[in-house]
Amino acid sequence: MLFENVIGQEPVIRIFENILKHQRLAHAYLFTGPMGVGKFYFARELAKTILCSTKNTAFSDNRSINFQLPCQSCSSCRQVEQEWHPNLSITSPAPGEKNITIDKIRRIEREIKLKPLQGKYKIFIINDAETIVEEGFNALLKTLEEPPSYVLLILITSKPEAILPTVVSRCQLIRFYPINDRLLNSFFSRHLKLPEKELDVLTYLARGSIGLGCYLKESDFLQQRELLLNCLADRGPSQMVQSGGYSTGGLAEEIISYAQSGKKKLEENRQQVVQQFTILALFFYDVLMLHYGLEQYLMNPDKKKLSQRIKSASSPEKIVRIMETLIDSERLLKLNANYKLVVENTVLNMNLS
Repeated sequence: MLFENVIGQEPVIRIFENILKHQRLAHAYLFTGPMGVGKFYFARELAKTILCSTKNTAFSDNRSINFQLPCQSCSSCRQVEQEWHPNLSITSPAPGEKNITIDKIRRIEREIKLKPLQGKYKIFIINDAETIVEEGFNALLKTLEEPPSYVLLILITSKPEAILPTVVSRCQLIRFYPINDRLLNSFFSRHLKLPEKELDVLTYLARGSIGLGCYLKESDFLQQRELLLNCLADRGPSQMVQSGGYSTGGLAEEIISYAQSGKKKLEENRQQVVQQFTILALFFYDVLMLHYGLEQYLMNPDKKKLSQRIKSASSPEKIVRIMETLIDSERLLKLNANYKLVVENTVLNMNLS
């Protein structure tokens, strides 16, 4: 089977099996769908399938058919895997930049005019395509209107609404969807080696995204979540009401201490605080859902008892106010405010009285 390493995107696999079987590859595709569900990985596997120099016959229902599996071992497959094949160009925003600049698009335009050094295709993958500047989109239109026969252009985005309609109309749209929890859980079990309880929580929080799940694991999200919510549990709703909020020596100290753990730069500390505010916002979202009887939408189902305890000591209006406080604080941190002061002020304003 083609794309056998692609997880949870069977409709997309079937589409491209049929395309390759009948040799009807279009000149441009737009891959859309949530972040982290395998759009870029699939594009790279497609490039490997097309560019492989030593292919193996693929089989379907024990019958040989006219498309082939990449061998995974030839120099071409290895070069695609390492993303430096001469007929493969991968473009995305540079580190620290928000946009794909016009200069990068002009470079693509120049490369498109050069025929492939080997094989029949030159493949151009543009990741985070929604970040292309407007001039860049306009430059791409020329290629999309009259593409050379050897060019395959793949735009990848989680925000198709941010791409010029004239560009979208000249691409074949391929939709990717969230991966179901069973496949996600199996993937995390094989690759992340987590205890079963953490595995289930990570699967739930990942919301169908391998990329998000791996990010949460790598960024110690689960550990931060456990520490913060245990801090809430230890304090308890009655203490929150009696004290009118949290002391800066409790929750605030926990947040700042965790943010400063390890030798990190100031911006990394700030990002850690943003992540912890996100954890708290998701938890108070659960409390709000319980107030309205919407238990099925809990983001932290394993912390339901704690959510119910906080619910019993609060009103929906108070929870909304706490969530607004957290959101405002995240905004201030992104504007480079002093994260220690932001944390202390935020915690002081998180009260249920």
